[in-house]
Amino acid sequence: MLKLTNKNIYRTQKIPLCCCTPNPTNGYLNIPFDTKENEIAQIQIINLLGEMAYATQIDTEIGENLFTIDLSELRKGLYWVKLVSPSHSTLSKLIIKQ
Repeated sequence: MLKLTNKNIYRTQKIPLCCCTPNPTNGYLNIPFDTKENEIAQIQIINLLGEMAYATQIDTEIGENLFTIDLSELRKGLYWVKLVSPSHSTLSKLIIKQ
């Protein structure tokens, strides 16, 4: 997990990310997580070259959230799932198989 903290500028907290399922996937990916605030967040899928392969904005609600995204057009390989909001950030490994 990636956790960045700079006390002088801002503090980034981890969003509890249960696990992306199914992993590995060949299409749809479920991303469950809990949050303590209503916020606009972004889900990013990043390849190993650091390139953004997929990104979408989401509206989170206090409590449990579940978002499903279609990744069937991405090539097989290892990716990172990054969930970012103004007050939270988390990173998780993802395998796409075709």
